[in-house]
This record gives sequence, C-alpha cells and structure tokens, in this order.
Amino acid sequence: MADVQRTRLRWSRLLGFVGLLALGGTFASAQTTDIVGEWGNRFHEDFWERRSGLQIGDFTGFAMTDAGRRMAESWNPSWFSLPHNQCRPHTSIYGIRGPADVRITQEIEPATGKFLAYKIDWSIDAFQEVWMDGRPHPPEYAPHTWEGFATGEWIGNMLKVTVTHIKAGYLQRNGAPHSDQAVTTEYWQRHGDMLLLTSIIDDPIYYEEPVVKTTNWEAEDIRLDRGHCGPAQVGDETPGQSSDTVQHFLPGKNNQIQEFVTQRHVPLDAALGHKETMYPEYMLTMQAAQQAAVKNAAPKRAATVQTGFFGKWNLSIAKSTFKNDLTNFSLSGADGSAPQWRTMVLEQVGDSIKHTTDTQLVTNATNFLRVEYTAKLDGKDYPVQDSSTMDSVSLRQVNPTTIERVGKDRGKVVETATFTLSADGKVLTIKNDGTGQGVEYHNVQVFDRVEE
Repeated sequence: MADVQRTRLRWSRLLGFVGLLALGGTFASAQTTDIVGEWGNRFHEDFWERRSGLQIGDFTGFAMTDAGRRMAESWNPSWFSLPHNQCRPHTSIYGIRGPADVRITQEIEPATGKFLAYKIDWSIDAFQEVWMDGRPHPPEYAPHTWEGFATGEWIGNMLKVTVTHIKAGYLQRNGAPHSDQAVTTEYWQRHGDMLLLTSIIDDPIYYEEPVVKTTNWEAEDIRLDRGHCGPAQVGDETPGQSSDTVQHFLPGKNNQIQEFVTQRHVPLDAALGHKETMYPEYMLTMQAAQQAAVKNAAPKRAATVQTGFFGKWNLSIAKSTFKNDLTNFSLSGADGSAPQWRTMVLEQVGDSIKHTTDTQLVTNATNFLRVEYTAKLDGKDYPVQDSSTMDSVSLRQVNPTTIERVGKDRGKVVETATFTLSADGKVLTIKNDGTGQGVEYHNVQVFDRVEE
C-alpha cells in the first residue's frame, strides 16, 4: 500500500509540475510559441553528465528495476570500441542532451502548403521529425529507429511531444540504460531567447518510476557539422582481441562501482539506483545505519602523530595563490588555474620518498588525477607516473625543513619547486615555477597536515 501511495504521490507531483509549466506560459508573450530557429547548447545543469559522462557506478537519482541495475552493472567502457559500435548513433533520448546544438525548422507539404512537422536537427548529423498533422503512431510491431516516432500538439505555449518506437540505448554514458520499450513525453517551451526541453521517460523494463531530465539552449547562429563515420573511419581499437568479444562485467564483479562509492562516500544502495533512495525518508535510513556503525565500531585508536615532511596533506585554496598566462574560467566564474581540491601523501620507502598527489581540476568533475613518484634525496632523476608536464624529478634536501625539486620533460627542465615545512610541522608550502603544455605558471600552494 505504501508503494502505491508513493507512486501516486510521485505522479501527482509530475502532473503538478507539468501543470505549472503550462500555467507559467500563460504570462509570456505569444512569440514564445515560436520554437523555429537555431539554438546553441547551454550547460547550466548536469554539465558532466552531458559532456564527458558521469563516473562509472553513479546511478544516483534513478529508480532502477533489478533488470536495469543488472544491465548498468555489466556495462564496460570498451563497449564503444567494438567495430559495430564505433559509428553507432545515440538515440534521441540521450543524443539531444549531449553537447548538441539544435536547428528547428518546419516541414511543409509542397502541393498544399500544409504544415506537416517540425524537424529537429542536432549535431553529428542526427535529427527527429515531430509530426503535427494528427497521424497515429505505428503499431507495436513496426521497426524501431534511433530517433523514434514522434507526434506533437500545442498545449497553450508548450509543445507536447510523444516519442515511441525507439531503439534501446542509454540515458547516461556510464551504462545507465533505456530499453526499446521506453516512451518519452517531451515539453518544449520558449522563454525569450531561451529554449527549455523537459523530458519524462517511462521505461517499464529498466525503471520503476519515470526519469525526468531538463535541457536548455539559447538562440544563436550555429553550424551543424555533418557526421562522417563509415567503414573508412572504423579502426581496431582493441589490438589482439577478437572483434566479436564484448567486454562486460559479470554480476557482482564491477569493481569500478565500488570505486565511486568509496570516493564519493555514497551508500551502495543509492549508487545502484534503488527506488527508496530517491525519497526524503531515506535520510532516516542513512542516519540509522551511521549510528549502528558507530555503536559497533572498535574503540578508536589514538591519532598517529606525523612529524617532518611525511604524512597526508590537504591543499588550502584560501591560503594559496595560482598564477599562469592562460586563465581558464569555470561555470561559476572562478579562476580555473586553481584546482577544486588537492591532497598529497609523502611516505618514507626505505631511503626514498614516495610522493602521491590527487587532484580534482574543476567543480563537478567525475574523476581525479593522480601523479606519483618515488625518489631519493640525491639530486638524481627518477621517473614520474601520469604527469602531463614532466617525466622525471630530482630531489635535494637543503636543510631539515626545506627540499628542492627539479622537474624535467625529455631531459629539459620544466619546473623548479621548493618544499618548506613550518616550524610546528603543521603547514607545508610548495612554491612552483614552470611551464606545462605551453603555459607558464607561478604557484604558491599551502598544505595543511591531516592528523590521522
């Protein structure tokens, strides 16, 4: 009974939301019904979902069925490397939400001048026709296509579009699927120079409840490049592997999901899209689980006192300065030369220092970058793993509180850095001067010690 009431409540909220969309439109000018034109994509929300893709294992906000969860868990990024998938189009459910500009035109019957349909073209040579002449949807056995079959009707200043007969695909580029039984209800609204699409996706195979997404564009001149993908563009992206091998994860074997849970401190049930995790009551479940974990936890050991350079360090953005000759700006307007966060670990390994740095570059990034090396304090060059600016470093200790580092790329010095430890051992300041990927930078990074 609780599930029935909850489903009714969710549908009432959805219908209320759609009603508010229609009501809000009554106060706009009549011109808002004109969606014909060219529209440039805007990423005011869901930036990483719509660009590079979310982290594997991030299925938060979904109410997946067991089948949907199993499908999502089995997904492997190498799936895109299969020869028959390299030129595979996105379905219209996902494709129009990607980095897609949009051009909307009218299709007119030449003989009669009758308005037949809107044609919505978007990047990579994809399109969808929205039939406005009252024709019915095809029977269930009709072929499914990448764009599906769409019909539309105006409700006030809002264009309602119903899309059926779409091929199976994905909602997110991290494996969140949709089946070929998905039906999408779209609401297109123009607000001045902004175009808003609200999509409600009903997929009884993979989702217990509707999935709601919004996408927005702004009026501007665009250029839609044609997609060129065919046999000449398909390559062997997995050398040594049979072309009919489909990379996948067996049930319970996708360790990348656990990586997301660990990094983001998200409960596994929420990460895997269980329905109950979408509701406010789930906060009580989380609190109860946390209280039980504290109650059952072993007595906390005394904090380990770290001395000298060794230990874990967190970057203090407020205390640090980042200067370079190429300033990038994030969506929030912040100086993109400063990372979102950075942590360092300095460990003693024999007579060497192991230095590991993890960095998240921008807000909402779905991954972090790790650079590490192990070097002695002898001034000799040692290899660096996964750095985009240097391939080797040398270390030299000047005094008990100062270490100098020289970074090189193919034998050429590209950075000098000075590590200075405060008198109380709680602050580590690193002054970096160098050039990376053609950009000159001068940074003073201040790290606070993390007591463990």
